[in-house]
Amino acid sequence: MFDRPEPPQATLTAGVLGPVGTATTATLSSAGWRAGTAEVGKYIKVNGGLLKVVSFSSTTVLNVIVQQVLTSVVGA
Repeated sequence: MFDRPEPPQATLTAGVLGPVGTATTATLSSAGWRAGTAEVGKYIKVNGGLLKVVSFSSTTVLNVIVQQVLTSVVGA
């Protein structure tokens, strides 16, 4: 699970708040996701919600499924 206590190196923005089960994207403001399947199956905690990574799109974009509704889609 991604839940870093140190200051972020990039801003993470989710595509939607929810509902649970919704497919969306997790987008970084600068490259940071590892290529291929390294991130697939992991979870991202952001804005009070939880996203599950289902596939890699680019070093800035992952395809995710909402597991817990987010409180905001503003970059965090």
